[in-house]
Parts: sequence; C-alpha cells; structure tokens
Amino acid sequence: MKEIELYGDGIGKVSYIQHVGDDKMIANAARVSFGQDNTKPFTKRDEKLVKYLIEHKHTSPFEHNSITFLFEVPMFVRSQHMRHRTWAYNEISRRYTEIDLRFYEPKKFRTQHKSNRQASNVNDLSDPLMKWRRPEASFNSEVPAS
Repeated sequence: MKEIELYGDGIGKVSYIQHVGDDKMIANAARVSFGQDNTKPFTKRDEKLVKYLIEHKHTSPFEHNSITFLFEVPMFVRSQHMRHRTWAYNEISRRYTEIDLRFYEPKKFRTQHKSNRQASNVNDLSDPLMKWRRPEASFNSEVPAS
C-alpha cells in the first residue's frame, strides 16, 4: 500500500488502496454513444480519444473507473472532504472502535488577510493557542455551585 504523510506530525496521511478500470475502459465507455465497442488492446486511437475527452471536458466516460484511498485527516479537513465531495466515503465509527482520539495542533498559525477573506498572511505566523493559554491552576479550580 502506497502511503503519503500529509502534515509531518503523524496525524494526516493518504494511502492508495486500489483502482478499478483503465484508459481502455474510458475509451470504450465513450464509444458506447456510437454503438461501438473495442475489445482489442489499448491503441494510439484510444489514447487520442481519451485526450480528446479531457480537452473537451467530456467527463462521464471517466466515471466508469474508480479509485479507493484511505485518508487520515483532522476533522476540519474531513468536513471539507464531505462538503465538496465527488466520491463516496465511509468513516471510522467511535461506536464500534476503541482507537484513541488524536488531535491536530498546528505549530504555527497564519493570520487572516486584511482585505481578502479567502487568503491568509503567509509571513505573519503566530502561536495558534496564545490567546487561549491560561495558567494550569485555572483549569483545576472548582466551579462554585449555583
């Protein structure tokens, strides 16, 4: 299984599991529109057809292939995968597992760009938890009963 570390902290990684289909399947899926099927090995003609499909954004023949990955990412990344997905997914269930929880804690944090809400300041790095840090005693003090 091919595995790529994402964040350098042992929390995020993506692993290749398997794939189904190939370029020949894409070419044959496209040829269905013309009532044609080609069982011969992948040819230069097939390659040209696949390139044509890409260049002209004819994407439905590509949906006949699939690939399976295993993602291990922080919850905020997982949420984006679910929101912007074009794939099926399953996730680990805390109901059926006893795996310890792991938390992503960034080492540095880029501040919000002054005018562009979709950007950050690459050179303005700060301690991400600085405004949340408190003396240890404040966490151990009892809350008065009301």
